[in-house]
Formats: sequence, structure tokens, C-alpha cells
Amino acid sequence: MKPIPANATGAWCTIKYHDETDTLSPVFFSFGEYDEEKDPKYDSLGRRDDAVFFYTTPDELPLLMTEDGEDFVVLSIDEYEVRNDDEADRFVEEFYKTENREPTEDEVAKFRENAGK
Repeated sequence: MKPIPANATGAWCTIKYHDETDTLSPVFFSFGEYDEEKDPKYDSLGRRDDAVFFYTTPDELPLLMTEDGEDFVVLSIDEYEVRNDDEADRFVEEFYKTENREPTEDEVAKFRENAGK
């Protein structure tokens, strides 16, 4: 397994449900948290909730590669997604210059989502 980068926000993985033979790939495992009351569309790292297959932590993700626990098993961790905070910081600075206000968390989250494409 590849080492998990310190600035990883999640991972793209291949999974298989225990009761199926086909695999699903790619699915996204977010290392963020989801709070529907705080923001029903985005997790704490700026990823749209409807784009997240499962929420976990970097320490727990390898444990999902065993048959225990969930109704699926992670077959492979294909790629880690990392956040470039320098880009987000520049976005905030530029936004402040043009809009004369700080961007909302939602605006920063949308920027991060689009920057990750």
C-alpha cells in the first residue's frame, strides 16, 4: 500500500460489495467530516457529499481492506487526493481584493472542488 500523504483529503479506491461479484471503481473515500446541519452539500474538506462514497480517516482506510465491518471491502487504494492550501490561500486573497470581503466556506469549498478537477 502507498504511504498516505500528510495533506491527503481522501482516496480513490476500488471496492466490492460482499454479496456481489462485480467491483466498483473509482469511488471516493473522504477524510473529512460531514455535518448536514452545518452544510448539507459539502463535507469539512470542501468535497460535495453526493460525490463521497464513504467517510473514514487515514488510519481507518486500510482496515476497510479486510472482510470485517462494512458491507463492502476495499480492494485497492488507487490514488490519494491531496489539498494544495497555497492555491486556496491565493483564492482567498484574490477574492478579498475583488469582492472586498472574505469568501464564505461554501465559496472556498467550491473553489477546492473545482481546483481538484
